[in-house]
Amino acid sequence: MKQIAVIKFCRNYTDYLPHKFMTIKSMARTLVMLFTITSLAALAVSGCSEKDRPKYQNDGPDPAVPVSLVLTPGSGVLAPGEELQLSAQAEYDDGTSQDVTEQARWEVSDAAAAEVDNGLVSALAPGTVTVTASFGEFSARPRSPSPTLLRSA
Repeated sequence: MKQIAVIKFCRNYTDYLPHKFMTIKSMARTLVMLFTITSLAALAVSGCSEKDRPKYQNDGPDPAVPVSLVLTPGSGVLAPGEELQLSAQAEYDDGTSQDVTEQARWEVSDAAAAEVDNGLVSALAPGTVTVTASFGEFSARPRSPSPTLLRSA
């Protein structure tokens, strides 16, 4: 009699175990899904995105830093109505340079005598002007005397 009771108990228990394991697997799946959703929500709230990537990963060498700005040619003599094209070169700490004529901000000291647009100096009237280009934190003037504007003969 005891043997039959033990056999029935074992059969009942073996029928019960798969059900218990399915419940445990189901709970584990639920916990993993809950953890995943919570983690994704935490990342979204923290603002982590692709635009933050450069802060955390270095994809290569540091970019070159500008160290000076040079204008060429150094000077010119113009009659009213004539033009002189200046160019601005940014020199970088790695020894390279880049033409920044179109990106530079250009100014003349006497707007009545000359005007400048993207480095193109146009003489309007007799006089002497100083042309200045600015790029980033640097500004430059021609190295030799500035263009002198003369009345045409």
